[in-house]
Amino acid sequence: SFDLGEFSGAVFRGTGRRVLELDFVLEVVEEELPTPLPLPRARELYGAPLRIVPTPSGAVWIWRGFALESAGGEARIIIRFAVD
Repeated sequence: SFDLGEFSGAVFRGTGRRVLELDFVLEVVEEELPTPLPLPRARELYGAPLRIVPTPSGAVWIWRGFALESAGGEARIIIRFAVD
């Protein structure tokens, strides 16, 4: 748990999962995929990402409401976040 001025929140960690809660709202849920998802297959399933952000180990492919973190041409982590 933490307090930052007017904001409070918590980070929860479990096996293969991390959750960020701010002011009692789940803002981000990061979870390891049970099996890696090839990026071409992700594009087939979800369409073109809104943005691709390079990272030192691969990239983060961003769609509305979720993102996939990749390494070696495969998505390994799904990141779900609150959408306005």
